[in-house]
Amino acid sequence: MSNARPAVATARAALTVGGSLIAGAAFAAVVRVALPRTLGPAGYGSYRLAESAAEALLLFLTLGLDTTLRRDVAQAPSQASARVADVVKLRATGGVLLAALAVLALWWGGASPTILALFSVFAAAQVLAAIANAHASGLHAIGDAGWPSAASVALRALWSVLALVILRLTSAPVFVAAALVLAEAARVLVLKHRGNKRHEKALTSPSLRAAGMAALASLPIFVNYLAHSLYARLGTWVLGLRAPAVEIGWYATASNVAGLALLGMPLVTWVLLPAAARAGTQDSATRDALVVGALRAVLIVGLPGIAALMWLAEPLVAMLFGAEYAPAAAVLRVLAPTIALAYLATVAAVAMLERGAERRVATVSIVGLGVSLIVTLLLVRGGEAGSYALQAARAALVTETLIAATMLSLAWRRDWTAPLLRTATGVGLSLAAAGFVLMTPLVTAYLPLLQLLFALPALVLTLLLTRALNRDDLAFARAVLSRKASRVHAS
Repeated sequence: MSNARPAVATARAALTVGGSLIAGAAFAAVVRVALPRTLGPAGYGSYRLAESAAEALLLFLTLGLDTTLRRDVAQAPSQASARVADVVKLRATGGVLLAALAVLALWWGGASPTILALFSVFAAAQVLAAIANAHASGLHAIGDAGWPSAASVALRALWSVLALVILRLTSAPVFVAAALVLAEAARVLVLKHRGNKRHEKALTSPSLRAAGMAALASLPIFVNYLAHSLYARLGTWVLGLRAPAVEIGWYATASNVAGLALLGMPLVTWVLLPAAARAGTQDSATRDALVVGALRAVLIVGLPGIAALMWLAEPLVAMLFGAEYAPAAAVLRVLAPTIALAYLATVAAVAMLERGAERRVATVSIVGLGVSLIVTLLLVRGGEAGSYALQAARAALVTETLIAATMLSLAWRRDWTAPLLRTATGVGLSLAAAGFVLMTPLVTAYLPLLQLLFALPALVLTLLLTRALNRDDLAFARAVLSRKASRVHAS
């Protein structure tokens, strides 16, 4: 019973955050579909290259501080205001300096005015996003998921509307990036206002020194985040050195679709991490129960979802982007399994962070980055024209498999084996049952989406028969969805 209450609270927060992520993604997806159609494969490839460069440069602004903010403020809520203010000052100062130096470097290197403009605007949006994320982290840590979620959805909708209007009037992508700047600025103001109401007012002024010391303590976490973010982008960068822009466009398109399935990743760090931190101060068994529940959720929801994405890859790409993006479907099929692997690795990393194993997490991430770079270079350089994007996707799959396996092996606890083995077995049998239904002549006569609807009952029934989903899970789900406190057993 004691394990169930924090799990229910965590799941309710996750439901709120997850709903906002899905809603925000629905708005952003419209723009992500409209951009490739408007710019074409070559133009969109160049757009994504500039956007990716700005994102990568300003990854340094994170410094691992969002993660430590959530963990530390969850354990000491009275420090929230001071900690958030320090991080905001550090990010505002560092962001301006980094962006200015990067623009100068690009200008010195002979970048075109279009690239300089795109990069500058994307850099401004990233600085504002980093500041907004600091305010959101402080709110998530005290269990306030509603306001950050609502602000994210509303302002993502604002950006989407502005972007679509801009694309209707002009095909210049720099104005789409400018709309993102406006949306992120509004998010900063909204979350700052909410934070001022929820946190105790800091007695001291923001301090760069204090933020710097916190960043130094967060270095292992930052190394993990930086490495993971970089090897997620390595495919695009290596393709930029070897492949024509059209293949970069194929890869970027498939990555964007796969990235929609990764929208739930913030649930791990925004919700699971502070919840595990609070539980760990009272009972390590409760903390481990939260981690096991998260891993089971990845298996039960993630694996069937990935299988469905692979099944729908070809019609999905054709419907969203048109015939000229058809080769992206094969890339998407290869990238799809990396989604579940990334979730498993991240949950395992959270488990290790809560045990004080930051250096192990950082070491695995650094090694993974090196492996990713080597494998991507080897496969892409060994490929032929027309297959470069597919080779980059295969490199991503190899990397994610190795990292997930390593993280899980290091985080594993003996009492995890039985529930996770039972869940994995049930999910495997359920997928087999669904696959059998999909192969029947009656079902194959329908369109792919209708085929999946026929297979869904077989999937759910097998999950229940194998006890991959059990009565405690159903009672837990009822407790999460109920407005009243519910009696549930720990699963």
